[in-house]
Amino acid sequence: MNTLVYSLVVGLVVLIGLFVVIVATRGKYGKAKEPNYQTFFIMGVVWFVLGLPLQNSGLWILGLVFLVLGIANKGAWKRARNKTSASKSERGINYLVALVSILALLLGAVTFISFP
Repeated sequence: MNTLVYSLVVGLVVLIGLFVVIVATRGKYGKAKEPNYQTFFIMGVVWFVLGLPLQNSGLWILGLVFLVLGIANKGAWKRARNKTSASKSERGINYLVALVSILALLLGAVTFISFP
């Protein structure tokens, strides 16, 4: 089979799975929450910027879609959480997650550069 057919089948399975999860949890948790459109905007910028140099048309097109979705709903952006409201232990965990993420990014960059 062709790679395109495999990709379409996997994409369809993922979409059906997401639909089933959404339908199953909607009644359990009550009214669905409104999405955070600011997150869509940020995700769109990141995907668009990463998709162009990687020459991945799917990534930059989805990034453009998320970017437009976020900009179209700019009035519904949620306010950022006050950083001082986090407890000391939460801030420590946040710093640890940020540090591990940065180290993983650096390790990935070194690996990418080392093995052309």
